[in-house]
Amino acid sequence: MSVANHDPAGEPAIKVDFPPAFGYDHLSLLLGRTVASLQADRCRKPTTLPPACTPPGTKSPRWLLTDVLAWLALHREAQAKRQQHQTRKVGRRTKSEEVAARRAAAVEASV
Repeated sequence: MSVANHDPAGEPAIKVDFPPAFGYDHLSLLLGRTVASLQADRCRKPTTLPPACTPPGTKSPRWLLTDVLAWLALHREAQAKRQQHQTRKVGRRTKSEEVAARRAAAVEASV
């Protein structure tokens, strides 16, 4: 499978052919992260990486292209669901929102 980035004219600027199974170097290109961060995250936070397999007789993990693409699609859908459910603004209310809430509470209390 190949992935191509397009320039403004529509012509492929960079074309990368990904083999069906690849190591850290291709995964770093696909995810846009450095090899060092991938290696560190594999030990510290393995849930932040797609599932890998380590073939017998090798030390380095290998990722299957189909697994990586499925993992990316799963996280894209999960992120879209989180954005849909996040209706509340995170953090403290602004001063104008606080004043409006106090005024509304005062009006309700006086009625």
